[in-house]
Amino acid sequence: MDSPILTVDQAAAMLGIQPAKCRRWLAANIVPHHRNGSRIIIHRAELEQWMREGQQSPQPTAPAANPTSQTVSINANGLTLEISISIKADEGRQLRPVVSIR
Repeated sequence: MDSPILTVDQAAAMLGIQPAKCRRWLAANIVPHHRNGSRIIIHRAELEQWMREGQQSPQPTAPAANPTSQTVSINANGLTLEISISIKADEGRQLRPVVSIR
């Protein structure tokens, strides 16, 4: 019988992502979970419902052949997080990433 409580690795497998990404999503409150002190509790039923609602695996649009910027929007719990990453050259022609979060 499947346990009603999932580990981070089990939740990541259900979402089709790496455990490290699942931990980032948990830290950003993207994936539904509860905490008991430092212990993360992920209820299987809550994660399955969240996945049915189409909230799992936010995917960026396909990048251009040589992209200079990329924007990803993530919807969770009625909130939208938009992350834009671009590459800019400074005066010394050194490339540097520029990240903005809205």
